Amino acid sequence: MQPTVADRIGHIATAIDSIRDITAGQTRESFANNLVMRLAVERLLEMISEASRHIPTDLEAKEPGINWRRLADLGNWYLSSDRR
Repeated sequence: MQPTVADRIGHIATAIDSIRDITAGQTRESFANNLVMRLAVERLLEMISEASRHIPTDLEAKEPGINWRRLADLGNWYLSSDRR
């Protein structure tokens, strides 16, 4: 069974919370020097990107401050470039 829109929104919220937890107390330098942390955050961003692709247009319109197209494209950007 395919995830519902509510499931997808939950996935986004959980991934955001996880990124906040993982990066709490980190400096830019400590984050940059921690490969495992960077890979975890990258994967969570990919999950957010994928889930965002399944949010209906009418719900996207309720959050005009979010650039939904850019968010959806983020996963492709990570996959198409050598970010490591």
